Amino acid sequence: MRRGSVFRMKRLLPVLALFTAAATLFVAQPASADTAWVTSPSSALPGTDISASGAGCVGNNVSVFLSAGPVIQLPADVSKTITPAVDGTWSTTMTLPGNLASGDYTLWGQCVVQFNYEPKPFTVLDPNATTTTTAPTTSTTVVATTSTVVGTTTTAAAAAANAVAVAATPNFTG
Repeated sequence: MRRGSVFRMKRLLPVLALFTAAATLFVAQPASADTAWVTSPSSALPGTDISASGAGCVGNNVSVFLSAGPVIQLPADVSKTITPAVDGTWSTTMTLPGNLASGDYTLWGQCVVQFNYEPKPFTVLDPNATTTTTAPTTSTTVVATTSTVVGTTTTAAAAAANAVAVAATPNFTG
């Protein structure tokens, strides 16, 4: 190797090390506990709004998208990019297209070039499906009772007339 090549290589090593470190920082990492996100609802008809909100994404945009199945498929069926607040919190609403096919989808969230939020399962409901809803029933029975109290006077003679005689000594046979 020539002397000039070695010299150029020594000058490139710091640049390569810096590039490698930067590339490592820009690869999306899994979300941590302080970077949770919430989506609602978990299933809906086409044309319905889906809301999503999260935290922990400071200095970058957030991408939220819905794609068919359990793996990322781009282009996404529905997507939105949000700029978080200074503290890293964000919130958005996306509307499912009216012609979106029913089936199982996945909601994905990504703090661009920093980390991915935990994927969330989502079901697009069939607008032509029939559902039966049974309302709970209750019954109440009311019983009305009327009582009439009539004042009576009982004398000792009347009580004695209604009394049953009982022998003073029982008679046992054997």
